[in-house]
This record gives sequence, structure tokens and C-alpha cells, in this order.
Amino acid sequence: MRLFQGILIGVLSACVSVLAAQDTTVVFYKSADKFKIVPESRAGAKMVQIYDASVLIERRLVSLPSKKLRLREYYEGKKPIGIWQYWDEKGRLFQERDFAKLIYKSVNLNPDSAKAELEAFLNAGGVLAKFGAGESDLMSYLRRSIEYPKETKRDQREGIVYITFVVDEKGIAIPSYIHNEGFDGYCDLIVWEMIENMPRWTPAVENGEDAEMEFTLPVQFNLR
Repeated sequence: MRLFQGILIGVLSACVSVLAAQDTTVVFYKSADKFKIVPESRAGAKMVQIYDASVLIERRLVSLPSKKLRLREYYEGKKPIGIWQYWDEKGRLFQERDFAKLIYKSVNLNPDSAKAELEAFLNAGGVLAKFGAGESDLMSYLRRSIEYPKETKRDQREGIVYITFVVDEKGIAIPSYIHNEGFDGYCDLIVWEMIENMPRWTPAVENGEDAEMEFTLPVQFNLR
């Protein structure tokens, strides 16, 4: 019995330590739309930030005095994770940012191997999948669709997102994975959703039939 009690006390102590490691800070704002810090007595909103071992894991913006949730965001270190949600002043959900759907995969690009596969495909009579009238239409779509995330711009970050996607036999573009750890969670999501929302392609042709084709696309985020 003593051994059992000793184990139980050890488990409880571990639980208490975990709970104690979390901390919460609250900042009061003039309103949920104007992030001007004010005393609690004049606040129209508050931002609750939850930390685990001094690392931010969640943020919630709450309207006052209604206590309606206006936003909820999750983090792993500085990386956005999970599904971020935003509500209007009436409590209606109007936006979600789904970081949970992003898939990452370790990749070592081999341009020579990719070139050889493409040449073999074309030499066998294959026809490449095509977006609109060709590459110029694809570049035009990218410029229209990609917006620099405010969080990445605020931090003055630049980089490249490499994404691999499939154009299926119906011409639908389907994102597969982002290479390695990605560049920036916000930019990764922008690129992923850009692929999801692409107009249909003309599918590839192999052996006289419509076929799937895989592409890798580098998307550069540059502040200049």
C-alpha cells in the first residue's frame, strides 16, 4: 500500500508541476477593433494570452462586457497551429485559418532525376497538364492570389515556400505536402489554399488517356 501511495503522490506532484508551469496574462483594450491599451475600467475588450513554460500557446480576444469571444489562436512556440477562428461583435463566425490541414514532408530535391523523368514522359508521347493558356496564366494567377500575411510582413521575413501538388485526371489541383519544415506557417497556409482554390487545369495525357501529374512549385515571398 505504501508503494502505491508513493507512486500516486509522485503522479500528483507531476500534474501540479505541469499546471504551475502555465501562466496567463491579460491586456485590456479600448475595443475589439482598436488595440489601444486602456485601464480595465474603460476597456471594451481584453486579450488573454496563455503561456506554457513562458512559451505562448493560445490567445483569446474577448469583448466586454458581453464576454463574447472575438478570436482564438493557437501556437507551438512561434508557429501557428490548429484552427484559428474569428467572430464578429454579434458572435457570428466569419473567418477561419486552418493551419491543422498543412502537411509537411522531408524532401531532398534532385533536379537531374526530375528532368530525366520528364524527358522520358514526353518521349513516350505524354502531354503535360496545362494551366489556362500556359505558364503566363499561371504566373498571373499566382500574383492575384498570393497576399503577404500581415504577421510575416510585420516581422520583416522573406523566404520561399516549396509545395508539391497533384493535378488529377479531371484537372483538379490537390496540395500534397510542403517541403521540409516550410518557410513560415502563415505563408505556408497562403500557398496551400492558393493551390486548393486553383481553377481547373487541362489534365495531362498518358497513353492516350487523361492522367494525374505531380508538380513542385516554389513561391517566393519578398518584401521588395
